[in-house]
Amino acid sequence: MILRRYQHAADAPLPSTGSGDARRAGITLIELVLVLALLSVLASLAAPVVENSFITMRLRRGGDRVLAAWAKARSRAIETGEIQQFTYELDGREYRITEWVDPLLGEGATTTATAATAGLPAAGSASAMSPAGAGQSAAPAGTAAPEAETDSLPEQIHFHAGQAVVSRAGDGERQRAALSAEGGKWSMPVLFFPDGSTSDASLTLATDSNQYQRITLRGLTGVGRASLVLGRTELQRLEQAERSTPR
Repeated sequence: MILRRYQHAADAPLPSTGSGDARRAGITLIELVLVLALLSVLASLAAPVVENSFITMRLRRGGDRVLAAWAKARSRAIETGEIQQFTYELDGREYRITEWVDPLLGEGATTTATAATAGLPAAGSASAMSPAGAGQSAAPAGTAAPEAETDSLPEQIHFHAGQAVVSRAGDGERQRAALSAEGGKWSMPVLFFPDGSTSDASLTLATDSNQYQRITLRGLTGVGRASLVLGRTELQRLEQAERSTPR
């Protein structure tokens, strides 16, 4: 009996002093602080990546809007039988579609038929290529300028540059010309003709974080296409390749 009592006493757990529990609680608190600090660092590193992802999505959406506007202008030209033009705000977000009116039609210097044959108004004639409202009237005297349908790119996206392939008036040689108008707010027009053909043109959308997308329009088919999102170096290589490609 006495041996059993001693055995039960030996098997009984020792009273807890509480120091071990306190030590374990302290270690858990330190671990929690470390985890929170690590999450904070990861969040600060991931924030720019997430933001760039959203900006990239806006850039692609902007390219889709331009392609949709080009398709609308081409369809309208085919349906109405009138040449349509697409212009955009230089280094801005807005763009618009409107009927193209030859500014020299009243003087008999050029006609819309001539423009349709050349693919653009006569190269080297700034007045012939200037869109309505781009610092000077594009409509003949006594003719009201056609109403424009205006839209804009998503926020943080803007038009970076643009160019078109035009036929030189003298010998008909095709050459590239910038779509930027000197001293104007709006670009030179990209034209869409009733037969379904268009200007041969390309323009670049950009973000403030040096991301770009190239939008091209094939004049013979009137089909537009958007590139992948490009960096500055990739864009320069693409532009160099386009300049070296014979038209």
